[in-house]
Amino acid sequence: MHLRGHANLWFQETLVGLAQTGEKHIARGRGTREWPHVTTQLPDPRRRVLSVPYRRANPFFQVAETIWMLAGRSAAAWILHYNSQLARYLDDDSDHFHGAYGERLRHWGRHARSGVQDTGQDQFRSVLQELRQD
Repeated sequence: MHLRGHANLWFQETLVGLAQTGEKHIARGRGTREWPHVTTQLPDPRRRVLSVPYRRANPFFQVAETIWMLAGRSAAAWILHYNSQLARYLDDDSDHFHGAYGERLRHWGRHARSGVQDTGQDQFRSVLQELRQD
């Protein structure tokens, strides 16, 4: 799915489409809908932040989440300060988010929580290196 324009223009249309044609699934005990095997492209990343009034987006959380991801973090404490509702998505008895975007981005393949001392691959640095070489 190739989306043009600002995120506000296609957000509502996407929600309606999911409600009408999305496949029903249960995730963490709640009903959801999804479109499997759909890739979304936003050609202009500067137009990705939603500002629709009824969504009540928190700009401080949006900045904090970006910093958290770029730092390669998965620890919950820091990011929960900016959005306590995320605690609902923590695994039982965990203080880390399993599969957190930042950890995957900056420490791909890391097994630190299993006791193996491996920092993993920094995919961000790898991409920068590839771009510099070619």
